Order: sequence, then structure tokens, then C-alpha cells
Amino acid sequence: MPSPRPWTIIAYLVADDSRNPPLNAQAQLEITGLKQAAARFPDMRVVAYADFTDARAKAASQLCVINGRNGGNSCGTAPEENAATTEALRNFLVEARTTTGQESRRYAMLFWGHGAGPGGLFLD
Repeated sequence: MPSPRPWTIIAYLVADDSRNPPLNAQAQLEITGLKQAAARFPDMRVVAYADFTDARAKAASQLCVINGRNGGNSCGTAPEENAATTEALRNFLVEARTTTGQESRRYAMLFWGHGAGPGGLFLD
């Protein structure tokens, strides 16, 4: 069994918000920034979920696993779901833990997008 990685960063990006202009371009920049940051650290893993606004696509979401400078990066589409629900967040957290296949000593969670104030974390 491989030894645990020092860190896994879990990022939940919601660019799809019906109240505000979509943040698709900014979310893509954030994913690029996460890839660049992870590339500086050989043992860092980043798992990012991004929910984009795309009315034409059934899969407007993306799941990326970024394995630092010593591993490969992969991004693929994920089924569209309401990212503002606790079920969607829970599904992503389970996916983030199982996708990586290796435990970490520490985890950090980032939430990104338009905040919904007292109404909740995000609207979708």
C-alpha cells in the first residue's frame, strides 16, 4: 500500500448561476491555476469539480484529477446536476476520495462561485 500523500486539495467550482452572468471563463482560469500550483509540488493532488453553464450540453460539468508534477492530469465530463444541492456536493466528496485511490494526511476544501448568502452556498 502506498504511503499517504501530504495533501489533497478538493475544489468545488460552481460557474452556473441563474441569477448572475455565468463564470465559465473564470472557472477555467481557476482550474488552470490549480494545475499550475499542483505542478510545483510532486506529492500534491487536486480534485476539482466545475459546474459550467452550457445549455447545449447534457454534460456541462467537469471532474479533474491533478496529480502534482509526478503524475498525470485527467479531466472529463460529468453528468449535469444541480450543484447547489447537498446531494451533489456529497456525491463529489465521495468521488474525490475514491477517484484518487490513495489517502492523504491532510485535506483542504475550496468552494468557488457566486455565494447565495443566507439562501445557501450556491444557486444553480
